Amino acid sequence: MGVLWDGFFYIFIYLPIYFLFSLFQKLYWICNGMDDIVTQIEAGQLYERSAQVFDIWYKIKKEPFQLLGCHNFIATHNRFEHPNFVLSHNISLLAVQMDLAIFVEVPPHYDIFDCRKSPFIYLGQFSEAIRIITLPISSFIRCAEELGDPKMKVIWLHSTGRCGSTAISQVFEAVPNCTTVSEPMGLFVARNDAGSKYNSQLLRQWLHCPTYCQTYQATVRMMAKPNQHNPEVLFIKNFTLSGVREVADLETLFPTHTHLFLYRNCLETVQSYLRSLNNHFLLNVLMKLRGNACCRYVVRSPEILVRSLCAPEVIDALPWLSDPNFQLNVTSFGLIVIQWCCFLYHYNMLIDKQSSIRAIRYEDLVDNKHATLTKLFQFCGISLDHVEAAIKSLAADSQEGTMLSKASLSTYKKLHITDALRDEGNMYLKACNLNELGKPTYVRNSVSTPARSASPPNLPTRSYNGHVAISMPA
Repeated sequence: MGVLWDGFFYIFIYLPIYFLFSLFQKLYWICNGMDDIVTQIEAGQLYERSAQVFDIWYKIKKEPFQLLGCHNFIATHNRFEHPNFVLSHNISLLAVQMDLAIFVEVPPHYDIFDCRKSPFIYLGQFSEAIRIITLPISSFIRCAEELGDPKMKVIWLHSTGRCGSTAISQVFEAVPNCTTVSEPMGLFVARNDAGSKYNSQLLRQWLHCPTYCQTYQATVRMMAKPNQHNPEVLFIKNFTLSGVREVADLETLFPTHTHLFLYRNCLETVQSYLRSLNNHFLLNVLMKLRGNACCRYVVRSPEILVRSLCAPEVIDALPWLSDPNFQLNVTSFGLIVIQWCCFLYHYNMLIDKQSSIRAIRYEDLVDNKHATLTKLFQFCGISLDHVEAAIKSLAADSQEGTMLSKASLSTYKKLHITDALRDEGNMYLKACNLNELGKPTYVRNSVSTPARSASPPNLPTRSYNGHVAISMPA
């Protein structure tokens, strides 16, 4: 019930207060002349004073894993600074919107990169934030250009979620001179912010315009800015909901970076997602409502969900994702299966296009930690002397202290998969040329195991089968 109350308080009490506070703050700035300065900064002028520092008086999230922005903080203006101010070691990038970059300052003694303190960097950024700093996009891009590309080796981990990706972060944290950045929101929020404002056609235009490319490049440079650890290797566990949709852009802008894709067999992934949602009251209620055919007319799955989770090229290859009847008929179970399908489908598309990304299968790591980590370190250019330390790091609960910890999830039983749900899930898997629920999935170009039945995803599209339009093998 705590999450339900948090959501109610955030929407019906906090947001009206935040709106009124922002209005009166704007009026105050107009009266004292500061609004003119802010307007000039937003117009790309006054670069040397374009970092606006705010003192935080109150902060709130409607739920633990909410995408963060200025709306989560009631903060007052402190001063203007040179953009280089955000390069301080205790300041990190929180989110990037279409017109604004948002940084947070934490106490100097707090290590924002320590996964033992916070399994996801945005949790620590929010809980420890004492100030926020905003930069207009023009200043953000210019400051990042002056900073330049990362000087250290950069390794990216993309994943399906609920597949051991946080444990892999622990593995790399055990490597000397390696800093881990676990699930930074920057890249996801940048694209998601555009997706929430634009329809599909305008979103595609935004994703291919020069400003977006510059913003994207600046976001990566700021995430990899020098820190107190001065690492030789930077390991970035990408935001889970991004899947592999960032890979093509990252390989174009930063061709020397290494990319990994971690996945787990579909049924186990879906079961893990559903168990984690059991600990989230509000989402659990919405999931159950969507499980009822009548309630789906009210609790719909909007197009924004597909745009947020799927790359445009995947939506083009699987046109049924945008079909209104699919949006209406898909169950909550089906949505999680589809998310997994789209991530695997997109990975196969990347391999077709000669991407350098390589896959790791979670089950291989569980079955043989030493062999899998040895192959992983060899691919990433990490000394094999650190394999034993990496194996020992896996003994700890990678998400201890959160609602996703082993202790929290152990109290929930696996969901019973009915024949109807299994048939629905298998239909989507078949549409993406993937093995049915309960069977192991192997992909091409895997670091941990050779491919056994991975076939290209280029399948012809057929029409409805009575439930949803899907792509079927010829």
